[in-house]
Order: sequence, then C-alpha cells, then structure tokens
Amino acid sequence: MLSFVAFGTIQPFLRSISNTSPGPISNPWLGFPGGNPFASGFELNLGSRPANSTFVEPATSYTFNPNFKLASTQQWSLILERALTANDVVDISYFGAKGTHLDQVQDNNQAVYVPGTAGAGCNVGQFGTTAAGQPCSTQTNIQSRRPNTVIGPIKGYISGANSFYHALELEYRHRFHAGFTLSSAFTYSRSIDDLSAPANLILGPTLDLIPVPGQPHIRRGPSDFNQPYTWRTSAVWNLPFGKNYTGISAILAKGWVWSGIFTRDAGLPLEILTSNTNQSFTGLGNDMANVVPGVARRQPISDFTAASQGLSLINPAAFVVNAPGTPGISGRNAFKTPDLTDFDTSLSKEFNLTERLRFQFRTEFFNAFNHPQFYYPGTTTLGTGTFGKLTNARDPRIIQFSAKLVF
Repeated sequence: MLSFVAFGTIQPFLRSISNTSPGPISNPWLGFPGGNPFASGFELNLGSRPANSTFVEPATSYTFNPNFKLASTQQWSLILERALTANDVVDISYFGAKGTHLDQVQDNNQAVYVPGTAGAGCNVGQFGTTAAGQPCSTQTNIQSRRPNTVIGPIKGYISGANSFYHALELEYRHRFHAGFTLSSAFTYSRSIDDLSAPANLILGPTLDLIPVPGQPHIRRGPSDFNQPYTWRTSAVWNLPFGKNYTGISAILAKGWVWSGIFTRDAGLPLEILTSNTNQSFTGLGNDMANVVPGVARRQPISDFTAASQGLSLINPAAFVVNAPGTPGISGRNAFKTPDLTDFDTSLSKEFNLTERLRFQFRTEFFNAFNHPQFYYPGTTTLGTGTFGKLTNARDPRIIQFSAKLVF
C-alpha cells in the first residue's frame, strides 16, 4: 500500500511550499514568486477542490501505466537424496525461481540531453542560453529540457522488471554416531534481476529509477544480494580421551566436547558510480562509470591479509567518467567485495560435582585463524579519496571463556 501513498502527497491534494530565503519578519514572503501564498487564508478540505486550483510550477506527478500488471512468482525444485550408509546421507538439489511483471519507476518527463552549444546544437535562447557557444545542456537547465517544461518529474509505475534465480546445492550429513556428527552444505547460485527491491515513489532512492525511460532491462545485472557460492560445514565431536583413566585423571580427561563451524562465502555485489553523478544531465543522479578496455579491474592483491588494510580493491585506472548524455556502461553490480572465510570453534566440558550440582566450562574462539574479513570498500564512487579502499573489517580473533554452576 505504501506505493500508492505517493499519489496523495502531490498537488492538488497536498502542496509543499519552501521559502529558503525569507524576507524581513514583517514580510517574510517578500521576493517569493507569486507573493504570499496564504494571503487569502487557509482553505479547509471540507468540500471538493475547485476546478481552477492553483498549481505551483513545475509540479511533480505520479502515474500508473494503464497496462500495469500484478507481479507473479514461479518456483520449481528437484531434490535427489541418497543414503550412503546407515549414518551418512547425501543430497543434491536444484532450485529455480522467476519473478515476472515486477514494478519499476521511470521518469516519463525526463530531461533530454542536447549535445553541442548554442548556435550549433541548439538555438540561442533555447534551454536558457543567452549567447552563442554556451552548452545546450547544463546541470541548471534540466527543467527547460523536459518534454513538458511546465511539469517536473512524472514518476510512473510500470511492470516491466523480471528476476531469475538458479541454485545447485550439495549437502552431506553424518548423523551422530560414535560421538561424532558432521554436516556440510555447498550452494552454487546465481540471482539476476532488473531491480532487487520493490520500487517506492516516496522512500526509494534515485537509483531505483530507470535511467533510460522505456528500457526496463537496462540495469539488469546480479541482484544486490547475489552470492555465487556459500559453504557451511559444522561438526560436533565427543573427544574419546581418558576412557581407561580413573580418579582425578578421569575427571580431567573425560567428557570434553569439541565443535566447529567453517564458513566460506563469495563477496557481495557492488557497482562503480561517478563522482559527477549527473554526467547524463538527466537530474536522476544514478550515473555509472565507463570501463577502460584491456585494464584489470581489480588490484593484484593475491591474498586479503592484514596488510591489505587501506589498499585499493578496485583499480581506479580501469574506470573513467561516463560520456556526457549517457548513463554509463560499467554495469549494475558488476563487481564484488572480497570473499569471506571464517572458522569458529569451541571446547567444553561438564563436571558432575554431586548428584544435583554440576559445573560447566566452555572456551570459544571466534575467527580462530584471525583471517581478515573486509567490509565494502570505503566508497565505490570514482574520484573520491577512499575509492575502492579496504578501510573497515569485521572483528579479529576473539577468545572467550565461560563457567556456569548448575544446581
């Protein structure tokens, strides 16, 4: 329902007036275009709006495509399971899904890029030009380059987006036997879409808008949450030490339980933006960089160790600012963060002090091998000081001990 709220937040249902340079306190509307908008008082919404309601230009508008279709999702799967032994099972699974008629937003009154200068690409006097040689398209004449110059953006809902997901999953399970259990699952997948989150006219950023109206698939690429592979392995082992011990030796050696979880994940997607995010001169602010052919896009960092802190994951020489009037061709989510590797382990034991009194001891190692796990680069905006640099990471190795008395 939130998607429909936008239609009630625009003129004539609601009018927003901003006066950023008010006059003196005696006449704050001095110099405001049209003068005091409340000179005749406030109009209560007790009756219908008059047919000649005044609009403040340029007015923003929201529309629904007359051929808008509700979204649908199709899912399918195939699972094969095989018992190798009484305690060992292997699964091979395939999962697929497709989303159709997903909603998007485009500016149906988007500013048109006019190349050249006054006297060559456009006439002197067009688009705010006053003399020959002035550029026809600038950052300040966006409104005059719209097809309808009286109206601002016409943000229209369309249902042209699609999504696709395919995954192959391999899983091995060893049921608890002889004090040991093991589970390991590996997923190889691919998720592609035109837009990863539902389009929202109020809360959605400008990146949600289609950069070229009428081309709903122009930003098709890996989903924002796409991870080509994930691997999880966990195990629990009742250590078989001290079986023949007695007395104090048996108390100290028997009953220890070891557990561990290994994680290996592919990095998450990211895209390269330009520092001048309106090089397309459309006013959307979602331009991407262009790729330099033949130049490696990632820096030659062979292993992401502690020494990688502050180094650049992305090669800035591989990208340039997009050409004027174009949205950029580096591709949505065409790159990814470093892969993540993690191993957590624990060792625990319970001591029976009396029939009703027990003492539990546990030690845990998080990120046991102290492997750096970097977050997203500082920025992915070309030309900024932290472009592509690995500036933040998850926690290093953490060791903790705990004790509990149960009675």
